[in-house]
Amino acid sequence: IVWAKFQEDFAQIAAALRADKVEFVEYHGATSTADRERARDRFQNDPTVKVFLANPACAGEGLTLTAARTVIYYNTSFRLSHRLQSEARPHRIGQEHPVQYIDLVAEFTVDERIIDALRDKKDLSDLIMGDPRGNWI
Repeated sequence: IVWAKFQEDFAQIAAALRADKVEFVEYHGATSTADRERARDRFQNDPTVKVFLANPACAGEGLTLTAARTVIYYNTSFRLSHRLQSEARPHRIGQEHPVQYIDLVAEFTVDERIIDALRDKKDLSDLIMGDPRGNWI
């Protein structure tokens, strides 16, 4: 799964995947409802589909994506709920493999600040809920 936020990001990632002849599906705001269903089904059931390119605001809740082995955050939302829900998509009933998470973050960028803000939000949430889970992200 490759998570991204912006339409231009989707266009650039899709172009790179096409150039490398990588089979992928898209699931974001510009994807019709019917195409979203087809994308989910193809990713889950068609072994030729290697990438599920999606926006966590659209695909971050209610989907089962147990075909995933790797999750890449091309960029990340400030919303902790988007992050936590998107992380949970591959971890559903039927997942039989470990899943690796990768954040693409360059030093001294807004992405670094977003990750720091998400850590702070998660730490505060864990403190309030009494649920310390250690390091996250």
